[in-house]
Amino acid sequence: MFADAEERSGENVVQAIQENKVPVAFLVMLLVQFILIIIDRALYLRRNVCGKLFFQLFQVIAVHVWLFFVLPEITRTKFSDNIIAQFWYLFKCIYFGYSSIQIRLGYPQRIAGNFFMKRFNYINQMLYRIYSIIPFLLELRRIMDWIFTNTALGLTSWFQLEDIYADVYLNKCARWTEKKYPTKRGVPRSKLLKYGIAGLLFALLILIILFPLLFFSLSSSFYQSNPPTEVYVEIKLGGYLPIFKMTAQDTDIVSFKSADYNNLRSSIYSSNLGPRVEDTAYAFLRDFNPDDIRCVNLFSRSVDLWETIPVRFSYTITRNPPNRHDSEPITTVVTSENIVEITLDDQQIRTALIEILNETFDSRTTTQFTINKLLPRFLHVKPKAKPRHIDPFKTIFPYEYFGNITMSLNRATSVANSTDVWWSVFENRTEFQVSPS
Repeated sequence: MFADAEERSGENVVQAIQENKVPVAFLVMLLVQFILIIIDRALYLRRNVCGKLFFQLFQVIAVHVWLFFVLPEITRTKFSDNIIAQFWYLFKCIYFGYSSIQIRLGYPQRIAGNFFMKRFNYINQMLYRIYSIIPFLLELRRIMDWIFTNTALGLTSWFQLEDIYADVYLNKCARWTEKKYPTKRGVPRSKLLKYGIAGLLFALLILIILFPLLFFSLSSSFYQSNPPTEVYVEIKLGGYLPIFKMTAQDTDIVSFKSADYNNLRSSIYSSNLGPRVEDTAYAFLRDFNPDDIRCVNLFSRSVDLWETIPVRFSYTITRNPPNRHDSEPITTVVTSENIVEITLDDQQIRTALIEILNETFDSRTTTQFTINKLLPRFLHVKPKAKPRHIDPFKTIFPYEYFGNITMSLNRATSVANSTDVWWSVFENRTEFQVSPS
């Protein structure tokens, strides 16, 4: 079973949100897009058409190399089968088209205000109010405008000028002019001051915006593995009391060895089920180290006597969260079960159970039967959530994911006329390709 230690790169967005994880790939793509927007805005404020041309060529080459060569090698998915990549490419082509028009016509000689301030009407006013209440967006634009614009104003004065211009616009004045807000021409601010103070402030605002994503994405680097400390299993027949109970602790819960981990990884690509299925299973496995995986060994004989619907295999897993104070509750218990129907075709199981319930079996021998696909051999244990099956492994190992359990009823023979009976449970591990040592 797999302890929750890393983000799951093979899972979808909904599963990532449910586990409070931000995929690193998503964060990298977001940062790249953010940087491209900043560069494009800087070229616009500098009116650098030549720089825009080279930036456009770089983006065109980079996007096509990424989408048609690099991304298919990483995801093992063709571009024609990747719907999300196709939509992203469509928007990029629209952006490239408008950028080409901008390069051909050139930047405007005078840049003032923003898109919403070009017209004076209620729709633009409402859009500008919505734009201005978005956290940090207005401040980011103002700081970028001050950094990349030749001006003698200080940063504080620049903010005041923007506020005045916004007030004038909201009051539906025709426009503001340099005569209305006169400033003496002077020596422009030094680049050290602009890129130093304003650059640090700009970086701080970006850090505040991206800190939650960065924290959740990189939290796995500081996350301590939380393996189970106790595993409790039981087997029930219909409404009867449990016929088998067993608890695994301490030495019965051992870490996965590197050899077992490599064997499991190699077995995934030997299933011959196709690259998509194999890569999905491997994407789940590669986010775990051998120390994050635990192998649970259960003693075959039940710890309780049998005191006498579907067969129900229940399991309870207990873990101690790390870095908790001793006075606080330190255990986290999650439970689940696996149910197997006994059909009319299972005559051996039905006959053995009928003899056991009617007490017609031979007391000098051991009565046993096998229940197929009762024991789940792989479990994904999440914090404060029910353990769930690993769907990629169920596809890769369809005949090995659930183990067949042989159950035998034993009666004490050392004591005359003894009525004590107990159950023993065995698993045939020799038939599995993946079997931890």
